[in-house]
Amino acid sequence: MPRSKKRQPGPSRALYEEFRARIADGSYAAGMALPSTRALAAERGLPRATVSGVYEQLAADGFIDSRPGAATQTCSCRAALIDVPFPCRASKRGWEMAVVDDCLWANADG
Repeated sequence: MPRSKKRQPGPSRALYEEFRARIADGSYAAGMALPSTRALAAERGLPRATVSGVYEQLAADGFIDSRPGAATQTCSCRAALIDVPFPCRASKRGWEMAVVDDCLWANADG
């Protein structure tokens, strides 16, 4: 039986996971300004649409605050971040979720 090769994550998922991990471990402090999508795309050699999509997903998941015309920042209430699975499957994995201070918090106790 042939071995199945483990697929590497695509560039958008890899970037998402990198940013999520850096926010979780404190490398990207709460309230820290992130690079613009244009600058990050140029630095990484990625299409700007890929970086924009990653930022949109990070914002939707509560990791960053993104507003048109303003610097994108890590969410200011992420100091005590609890790991959330990718993608978040709250109803299927038994995760208890709550919104506190406009940020999404997850707890695996549920």
